[in-house]
Amino acid sequence: APEPYTEWVRGLPATPRLARRDLYAHEPRALTATERAYIDANYDGQLRAADAAFGALIDDLKRRGRYDDALIIMTSDHGTLLGEHGHLGHVGRMLYEPLLNIPLIVKFPGPTHLRGRVDTPVQNLDIFPTALAAAGVPVPAKTQGELLPTVRHPTLAEDDVNAFLVWRYGTIYDRALRVLVDPPYKLIATSRGERLLFDLVADPGERDNLVERDPTRVEAMTRRLSGVLPFGSAATATGDGP
Repeated sequence: APEPYTEWVRGLPATPRLARRDLYAHEPRALTATERAYIDANYDGQLRAADAAFGALIDDLKRRGRYDDALIIMTSDHGTLLGEHGHLGHVGRMLYEPLLNIPLIVKFPGPTHLRGRVDTPVQNLDIFPTALAAAGVPVPAKTQGELLPTVRHPTLAEDDVNAFLVWRYGTIYDRALRVLVDPPYKLIATSRGERLLFDLVADPGERDNLVERDPTRVEAMTRRLSGVLPFGSAATATGDGP
């Protein structure tokens, strides 16, 4: 984390040693409690730095008299695994919830804008039509996504094969991923034929794969997923995230 947001990591006795190590790995591995504490402390510092920067932006908009009429959207392009399931980072990782469950805070323009929390699942692709509508611009007919906060489309995610990762780090990355969330259930499918089914309410950590115990649901969700997001439906990815 950047200064001055290092107070948490500075307080850890293992910091001098771990700061000289590269904890990143391409094969899943169990991290020690000391390593996890160091990673979490660094990440918390990064979050505090981002919060300070966002707060400075809000303060400046208010100072300039631009806040009330502004559409402000705070989100992320992806999450990060901080040791869950033995993974660090995001590139080419299995699409567990820490990668997909990201912040989305929207401040609509005007003094009477909506307030409160909406628990309906939405996605980043809903931001584009929402921003157009807020600006008074017609939304193109074939636009993916729907207007926030009223979203009814299924929750999907995908990550295609990244040729660079396969070339550089091996066949562990040589598979595409597709996800369908039908609350409370989440299906992860890979182009290798692997299936993972989780109940996100009973098992938020995605530890208990229900594939063998609920084959009917797996088959039904696989058919739905294949119908809307089949493998081979997107070009080979060159980016760095889902």
